[in-house]
Amino acid sequence: MGFWLPSHWDVGFQTRIAPGSSSHLIYYYEAYAVLSAFHWILHTTAPPPKRVVIYSDSSNTCGLFRTLRAPVDENPIALTAADLMLRFGCQLRVAHVAGEQNVVADALSRFDNNTAHMYRPYLVINDFQPPQLLLGAALS
Repeated sequence: MGFWLPSHWDVGFQTRIAPGSSSHLIYYYEAYAVLSAFHWILHTTAPPPKRVVIYSDSSNTCGLFRTLRAPVDENPIALTAADLMLRFGCQLRVAHVAGEQNVVADALSRFDNNTAHMYRPYLVINDFQPPQLLLGAALS
């Protein structure tokens, strides 16, 4: 899982995930990467921004953050995003970008740092810990 911030910093982040290649897990981790970027931005910038735009090459991820409606196992991602937006008074927009324009983030998510540096030679790459997800109320 990985994300990068080209706007103000030339910095990228990556973390290893549990192995699994089903398309459902890919959608989950794409959404979790967007949430991780949003969380990092809100907790690292002072003052936190009032509007954030994050680009993703996953139309499913864009839809999740546009509507905050998700399959049951992705609800904690939507719930955590909503909580962050409310706590920080920040609007989040996740816009679609073509896969060919998302090469650096894709390389970071695969730990292909040579490719990431080929496109962004001065990119500083860090490990990160994804944010803890809110689970919501338990069903009785």
